[in-house]
Amino acid sequence: EATGPNTWSGRDLPPGPGHVLLGRGETVIWYGSSGSHHAGRKVRLGDVELEAGVVRTLDAELGERTPGEVLVEVLSEGLPQPGVRVRVDSGGALGGTAVTGPEGFALVTGVFPGEVQVLAQREGVGRFRAAGPVLVETARRSQVRVDTTVVAGRLRLVDAGGEPHRNKRVLLAGGGLSHSAETSADGRLDVLLRPGVVTVSLRHHDRTSGKLQRDRAELAWPPPNGEVELKLLPE
Repeated sequence: EATGPNTWSGRDLPPGPGHVLLGRGETVIWYGSSGSHHAGRKVRLGDVELEAGVVRTLDAELGERTPGEVLVEVLSEGLPQPGVRVRVDSGGALGGTAVTGPEGFALVTGVFPGEVQVLAQREGVGRFRAAGPVLVETARRSQVRVDTTVVAGRLRLVDAGGEPHRNKRVLLAGGGLSHSAETSADGRLDVLLRPGVVTVSLRHHDRTSGKLQRDRAELAWPPPNGEVELKLLPE
């Protein structure tokens, strides 16, 4: 457990030789010599042999591998968004999650140096991704903004013959946002989407052949009026 800035302590550890790793989100992990682990992008702090009733101290210098941190600002229509969970995805390296405060900022600490992706999950809306990768530098703070602005509208989805896709689950993706939704009995779908190019797709069984196929279409969002009919065609 953490006991202060850059200091940790472990209790009730088994006696014997082992080693210590710095893991995701600046968590420190102890592995005995008989245990197995997947180090991945973890940082090995050093080795130590434990004895019953004896306190051991291990000092480690991380140098260029010292974690940095990412300050994430989440906005919607230019306004801060509190209570949004953000995540730094660094491909299994040091990273973590945090929740935005009243001013729309969240600080994710313990991020391994290198390029990372930043995502924000707005409840009831979907998942958003920062415009591009963020470079995290050794022992420094990087900052990124995630725009979660969405525009409401309605789609009516039809097949190549003009028949509505009734009660079908479709995937909507664009502008860093992706989620699935189900059409109504008349093929309509009320959605919240980011401005820009949106791809709509669904998998279904062809009425004639019975084979599973994927239909898709693209459109510019938002549409000129509140509702737009979109014809999905086989790929």
